[in-house]
Amino acid sequence: MLESLTWPELLGGLATACTAPSLLPQLWKTWRTRSARDLSALWLAMSLLGTLSWSLYGLLLPAPEVMWANLVIFLLLLGLQLMKWRFD
Repeated sequence: MLESLTWPELLGGLATACTAPSLLPQLWKTWRTRSARDLSALWLAMSLLGTLSWSLYGLLLPAPEVMWANLVIFLLLLGLQLMKWRFD
């Protein structure tokens, strides 16, 4: 299976493997402390809009790697946004 992937696809997979999990520590800390006061509402809004836009861009190209990677990141950011609304 890996031998059929192109270099750009492998690079996209690596990028996804690095960026998506980078939000997990923040999600865990926010859930554990029940506080999202230190999270910037503007940062969350811009990140949500940006990742949703990248997902749509990936859909329109079509570039499924871009679409799925950003959709996963969008969902993680949405989790942070929901916690911010609930806990703050």
